[in-house]
Amino acid sequence: MPYIQYKSSKYSIPREYCFKTVQYKAVSDKLHIYDADRRYICTHNISACRGTTNQLKEHKKQPSDGWVPVMESLRNKWNCYSFQHFINGFRKTDPRHLYQQLLAIEKFLEVEHPERELVSQVFDECCAHECFRFSQFKVVFELAKAGRKPSSFVIELNNVQRQDMEVYKNAFRERCAQ
Repeated sequence: MPYIQYKSSKYSIPREYCFKTVQYKAVSDKLHIYDADRRYICTHNISACRGTTNQLKEHKKQPSDGWVPVMESLRNKWNCYSFQHFINGFRKTDPRHLYQQLLAIEKFLEVEHPERELVSQVFDECCAHECFRFSQFKVVFELAKAGRKPSSFVIELNNVQRQDMEVYKNAFRERCAQ
């Protein structure tokens, strides 16, 4: 973990200093942290409470931007009116797996070699029906490729289980009875 310990409290350090030697100096109510060559890293206010974890904003883990080259590659090949909405939907729905989702779409489109108009239609329908997963994109693509009109799209969301509230109520009652 990217923390050092001082008087039973933890203080954050940048991630690039994990598993490296750092030094610190406590002056008054400040904790100054330096690298092994005594170059300044950061300063924390010393916490009056013991056992606290103190983290600076700049030490929080930043989201990965590895998906950006894949998005740019898709934009170069398949840019259309709803492209940015399509990308933003993926970013909002599942930011953790964004790179894998976009890469899967890119590879799928490379294998299929579709027309630009078909891909544009698929992007439009994905945005209209909020289909922002690769599996959903693939279903919409197959329906569009089969020649079905956009108004007739009925998207089966295989990965979403829909239950009536009765099922949950019965399960709760069974657990309470046990």
